[in-house]
Amino acid sequence: MAKDEEGAAGQYLQGVLRGMRYRATWPPNGTIRLGSVGILVGGVFQLRGKLSDFGVSFQSERATAEKGNFVFQSNSGVKVTYKAAGDTSDLFQVVGKGSAGALVEFSRAGAIVFSAPSCTISRITNIRALEKQLSKVSDWRRRYVVVTEVVHAKTVTILASSSNASRVELRASADAPIGASLAGLSSGVKTASSSDVSIEIVASGPLTPLYKAEQFRRSLLRSGDGQMRPAAKKAAAKKAPAKKAAAKKAPAKKAVKRAAKR
Repeated sequence: MAKDEEGAAGQYLQGVLRGMRYRATWPPNGTIRLGSVGILVGGVFQLRGKLSDFGVSFQSERATAEKGNFVFQSNSGVKVTYKAAGDTSDLFQVVGKGSAGALVEFSRAGAIVFSAPSCTISRITNIRALEKQLSKVSDWRRRYVVVTEVVHAKTVTILASSSNASRVELRASADAPIGASLAGLSSGVKTASSSDVSIEIVASGPLTPLYKAEQFRRSLLRSGDGQMRPAAKKAAAKKAPAKKAAAKKAPAKKAVKRAAKR
């Protein structure tokens, strides 16, 4: 990944995580699956396998998202102007009078617009049972995370700016009025023109743009043969010096008491 792409990815991943409390899939049009096992490197999920590879099963459900639409824009540096078909506007340079559209203008680098309407969510439902199963997996690594929730979208629009003069014009198809909301920036929309954008995704699905991942750590657990697991050994080793230090202080206290009696 080039340095400029790393910068764009980092800004996007952190912006979505702070603003939506979900992790963003990278690349944005990539696929991520429930029950995947991997590590997070700079916020990017790197696949290492799946739960079944470790002999672990799970239960899941899929339902329509409570909010339905997953939309987000940065708190500052973003202005969106909507235009209905038949309207004219001097702000639009490419989208003409006959088309509905939206103009997204950025006034700072790293600002984000995210739109994924009518989403569904799949999630693991037996987290506690999953924890118990993973506690018995001998080759489970502390860095591993498990994808416990995935957002599924039919369409998604993701825009990120690379300067304080970035702009994107979106044109809506004739049978898909864009409306005056971020949710309308995805369905039936195509890019008409763009400049100075670091991320520009206007795509149709199925897509998995967002997910949640949890880290399950085996701490102070013993294996079936009674031997301490590696994590427990490290914890015990850390406690040992503290006990020795306490033991060394004890004679000093006794000496003080003896001096007082004399």
